[in-house]
This record gives sequence, C-alpha cells and structure tokens, in this order.
Amino acid sequence: MVKEQKRGAMLSRRGVAAGLGSLMAAPVMPRRAFAASGELRIGALYPLSGSLSVLGTEALAGARVAVEMVNEAGGVGGQKVVLVEADATTPANATNEARRLITREDLKLLVGTYGSSISLAIAGAANQFKIPYFEGAAVADDLTQRGYRYVFRLNDNAAAMAKTQAQAVQEIFAPKIGRPMKDLRIAIIHEDSAFGSSISTDFIAQLKQAGVTPVAEEPYAASTQDLSSLVLRLKELKPDVLAVTQYFNDAVLFWRQARNADYNPGYFISIGAGQASPDYRRGVGKDGDGVLLADVPSAGVKPEALVPEAAATQRQFVARYKAKMGKDPASHATRHFSSMSVLLTKILPKAGSLDPEKIREVTMSLDEPVGSTILGFGIKFGDDGQNTRAFNVVLQWQNGQLVTVWPERFATAAPIMVPLPNWADRGPA
Repeated sequence: MVKEQKRGAMLSRRGVAAGLGSLMAAPVMPRRAFAASGELRIGALYPLSGSLSVLGTEALAGARVAVEMVNEAGGVGGQKVVLVEADATTPANATNEARRLITREDLKLLVGTYGSSISLAIAGAANQFKIPYFEGAAVADDLTQRGYRYVFRLNDNAAAMAKTQAQAVQEIFAPKIGRPMKDLRIAIIHEDSAFGSSISTDFIAQLKQAGVTPVAEEPYAASTQDLSSLVLRLKELKPDVLAVTQYFNDAVLFWRQARNADYNPGYFISIGAGQASPDYRRGVGKDGDGVLLADVPSAGVKPEALVPEAAATQRQFVARYKAKMGKDPASHATRHFSSMSVLLTKILPKAGSLDPEKIREVTMSLDEPVGSTILGFGIKFGDDGQNTRAFNVVLQWQNGQLVTVWPERFATAAPIMVPLPNWADRGPA
C-alpha cells in the first residue's frame, strides 16, 4: 500500500539552512527542470513489516529527516520532495513494488532499502527500466558488481565490513591475550541471505590472507525461532573468536540463548546490523555491554573528525531523529539520512532533472574528502556505483551506550571487556 510522507514539525528556515551547511551548497535549478506539479516524487522502498521491520522503519525515519530538512530550506529546484513509500518485505515483493512505482506511479527515481536481498531485487527492476536507484544501507558486494549503470551506493559494502571485522580481531583481541592472529580459533555464524553470506565470504578471504582457517562456518535462517542447537555446537567447539552477521531478531535471540546455555565466547565481533540498533540494548539489557561491532562511524563521531558543516548537520539530524523516534539513530538510520541528503543537495540540484544520464554524470563527478559527510565518509564513486571513500570503524556497547573504539581518529572511548567475562561473573541479566 502506498502512502505519501507527511511533513513533520518544522524549525525555522534560518536554523535549517545553518544546520545543512555544505549540504545546501549545490546550485538551485529552475523549477521547470523537474515536474510541473510543484512536487519532486521519489519512490522509497523499505521493509516496514515482517522480520526486518524494526530496522527498516528506522532506516526510513533517517531518510524522512533528510527530506524534511531539505524541504524546509526550499526543496530541490524550488519543489517539495515527496517520498512515495512502499513496503518491501521479500525479494519477490520488492520487485513487484518497484515495478508498480515505476509503471503505475510513473516515478523516475527510487531509494531504499535495508536488506541486501531486497536491494538486489529492487536494483534489478530499476535496471530493467533504466531508473536510477540509490541504496542507503544494504551492503552485499553483488549490488554494485552486476554492471547496473544507474545503481549507486554511498555507504559501505560487505568487503569493507569484513575487512574491519578482521582488523578488529588482529588489532584489539590478539594483543590483549598475547597470541598472534594465526593461532586463534575463529568460528563464523551468519544468517543465510545475501547479506550474511556476502559478509562471511569476504571475512573468510580476509582470514586466509592472515594465514587463518576458520574452525567453523554456520549459516542459519534469520527467521528461525530457536538457535539453541547452534549455541550448543559453539559451546562444544570453544572458539577463541566468534564472528557473527545477524539481523535484529536473531541477534537478540542468539545472545539470550548463549546466556541460558552458559556459552561464553571470549571475543565476540559482529557486523553492525542487529547489534547496532538501540532496540538491541533493550532486548538484551546490560548483557549487551562488551559486544563489539564493525559498522559505519555513526555513534558519536568526534566533531573534529568532520568538516564543520558536517558536524553541524550531524547535531541537527540526531536532535530531529530523537524527537521523532524517542531514541538515538542507529547506523542504518544515519546511513539513510546521509545518502538521502547527498542525493537531494549534491546530485539532483546539479543534474537539474531526473534524466538518468545527467544523474549519473553528476554522481560520478562528486569528489569530497573524508569527513565531509556525517558518517565521516568522503565521496568518490567508482564506475560500478560504489562510494570508494566509505569505510567502517569498530563500535562497542559500553554502559548502555554505543561508542566508537577504533581507529583512534574516530574513537570516543577505549575498548573494554576484552576478553568478555563469563556470564557467571556478569551477574543477573
């Protein structure tokens, strides 16, 4: 079902313009360059129901904040931006919804989504109709490796996440216990969609470069209601390091069942999906403290690591998001805000229309240094549509807060609880 976004509470135009800073530096094009209706309509596909709904809703909320800020500052080319939203829950559903938005709603631009399998389906549909598609959070490498001319991803990919995951083992854990990485027993578990499988493949490649062969790789369905048998296998295996890729529901389920079975991973490093949401902390309580994750630097990036305009935008985004959602923005919400902001302020005004070739030309011309977006990314797209200046950091839950602990340029705290204490030493959940 389609619903058009309603405009939220507004700040003064002067305050918005100051907060947007460099985001609004792009030239304003005449209104006639877009549609004559006074509205710039963009298809927005997100998983708003089903197992990915928590993360999909948060991702859409981040995109909505970017739209509000741009609209309050005058829109794009004088036109109000309207998101035509669709619920994309499975690859088949996402394909149908993308085609419907293109053919029935006559939309010329799509954004989304969250899940990698869903994003691959949307990208395929967009490519069929030669419609630009901007992905804001999905990380499967395959998205930008299929030769699609009008698919673009500002955020990081699976290769970047897996590389950081491996670096965290080598630079944080191995020195703490005084053993080289090649002597560590490393096990991998992951949900079995394109997201988890892509991360696992890249992580194993990173391990092989370091001379490490994992002792186990265990895929499972994210929709499962019981991971106890997997937990027991890991308890028997006793790996030094457990590397995981999970969505929200299975992330909470696994950690709860690990405690119930008294499975004590010495070092736990996840990919920032399920563990990155504030709701993860609510789901596992203080048991979340010590959990490390490779993700974008969205958790309180040091202002001095950003250009001043990006730092101001970051503050305004966090304040608006918290007012809307009642919690801090997780990484996927921040990703979608950043991607939408770049699209609306740095690409479309310069393109002057929704012509796919003009959009691609402007996107390919962007060249901004690290620190120029609120995630700390720079912007420089490769020919495949992947931002080559996106990267990951290591975050950790500490005393109920998600903080950046590596590398030093972005770190706001030092890592703690390495290795993790046993459940018996933690006290009650």
